[in-house]
Amino acid sequence: MIKDAFLAYFFVPFLYIVISGLIEKTDKIKIINILTATAIGSLIAGWHYFKIDVIKNFLFEPTTETTSIFAFESLRVMTTRLWEDLLSPPIFLIFIIGLIFFILKYKGKYKNVVLLWFFVPWVIIMLMSHNKRPEYGLGFIPRKK
Repeated sequence: MIKDAFLAYFFVPFLYIVISGLIEKTDKIKIINILTATAIGSLIAGWHYFKIDVIKNFLFEPTTETTSIFAFESLRVMTTRLWEDLLSPPIFLIFIIGLIFFILKYKGKYKNVVLLWFFVPWVIIMLMSHNKRPEYGLGFIPRKK
């Protein structure tokens, strides 16, 4: 849960899984599991996300700290600054090649979820009209402890 950018990484893939699961087969146990998971997730993350300051920040920051979306520096944050600040150029190239290979060749069941996990937050962050930082892209980088 890297700051409030966690919301962009989590909700769209979660909704996709929930909707596709309910379309596949809707039964009482699935609905109970979804509601239980949502309640437990809300309890775990709620200590941070349900504070008044965080809610105000989430609602008002995009309209108070505005910058041009299409300014070069704004576009650079989630493209070339990822390799400058978070990755080295060779690792970034391996990442891009792997992403292209994954999109073109991988045929697994959860390909759509992984692509949603990557592209939806990237688009959201790219289209943010307020000051963004490369740290918002940390969710893209798998980490080993």
